[in-house]
Amino acid sequence: MAHSVAALGVATIETFLTMRLVQNAIDTRFSPRRQMVSFGLANSAVGAAGGLILSGQPSLTMMAVGAGGRTRLTPLVMAMTVLLFGVAYSDALAVIPVAVLSAILIATSLRLFDPWTFRLVRGLFAPGSRELRLRTMYDLLVVACVMAMTIFYSVIGGIVLGCALAGLIFIVRMSQPVVRATFWDSQVRSKRVRTALEEGVLAASPRAVLKLQGVIFFGNASDLAERLKTVEDKASIIVLDCKRITDIDVSGANTLRATLERARRQGTKLHFCNVPNALVDALVIALEMSREDLVRDLDSTLTQVEDDILRAVAPRTPDRALTLDRIDFLRDLAAHEIALLDGKMPLRHFGPGDVVCREGEPSDRMWLVLRGSVSATVAVGDRVHRLACLGPGTVFGEMSLIERGTRSADVIADGDVVCRELSRDTVDEICRDHPGLAASLLRSVAQALALRVRSTSADLRLVLDEFV
Repeated sequence: MAHSVAALGVATIETFLTMRLVQNAIDTRFSPRRQMVSFGLANSAVGAAGGLILSGQPSLTMMAVGAGGRTRLTPLVMAMTVLLFGVAYSDALAVIPVAVLSAILIATSLRLFDPWTFRLVRGLFAPGSRELRLRTMYDLLVVACVMAMTIFYSVIGGIVLGCALAGLIFIVRMSQPVVRATFWDSQVRSKRVRTALEEGVLAASPRAVLKLQGVIFFGNASDLAERLKTVEDKASIIVLDCKRITDIDVSGANTLRATLERARRQGTKLHFCNVPNALVDALVIALEMSREDLVRDLDSTLTQVEDDILRAVAPRTPDRALTLDRIDFLRDLAAHEIALLDGKMPLRHFGPGDVVCREGEPSDRMWLVLRGSVSATVAVGDRVHRLACLGPGTVFGEMSLIERGTRSADVIADGDVVCRELSRDTVDEICRDHPGLAASLLRSVAQALALRVRSTSADLRLVLDEFV
């Protein structure tokens, strides 16, 4: 009786595994209850006739799928073929050399290697975050342990060990804090370059970015809510970066909704970004937010947050171009010096999508943005990354006044743009004829470069955080 129960358990597990393999291989659906009832009736009939019980065989089934089998006729044709050869050609089968049969078995076994495991091995050496590599190592550990247990002990032992290891790894992952890192307004900014006045306004509006990770479920949802309460005491605007969230259960979604409602009542603005596509639909329903508000990247969300703050303080008039005396780059110059520059800096107009300068071009001039905005971008492989967005009152290309190098990025007009252009030849002329003005310009260049370095350091901190 005990052996019968053990055989039944093995047959049931193998059948479920076979159905899952076929389901993934040919993208189809099975009714587990219907399949098990069918196997039960078939085994009852076979047992009554004195035969051996049947079960789903992963290896044989995947061979059939690989050969093109897709319907219920596949096992029937296979069975009839074996019966035909066994009855009509038994003598011919007996003379087949053992080496030939061994080669057939080896070739068949090679076709059964799981491509998913090979992808795991490749992923272990592919570039990516430390968290992704650890997850790959855990999966490979489970594969290796289950394979060893199955080979040297039994299939049932391998299944039990695999379930135990998977459960243990799940517990370890769930024990990780859901808030991976917290950045305050001085540590994280959008790629939009702001004027000194705008920076002062933004500094008076405390903000926080919380980078989340793992699964938000009933076990850590309350911890997340408490953490958000603590952050709300220090920041009026909170951004939740969900890039590393892998799943959210009902408790987690309800916690996020309750937190969002509480924040609205208290006047705290809560934003979401980088929500994985697999979770967007569920959060759209739970949070009653639009899809666009959830899938935006962190930089776009921070840009919107900063623009909202600035609009609330002083609504912009984007159609009016700034004058030179309102450019931060020239704030230390006297009125007569600005008037002198006014006649030496021609006005330049660019339309949407126009290229102001290209990466690799000779660097011999800089620009002051009076109206509109431009984006500095670099191409990495087949992708284009935005390094910065520069609006009215900002400058770009100032390095050309110091070194005679080449452009390090493309600069593209986002819309209608009006700039003032200052060439190196003009600066050389000013150095010769107006040394005092030249000293002021070089001091302004040094201050602009210092701001660039500070901004780059903040961006680097975020980039490094993605690989920790």
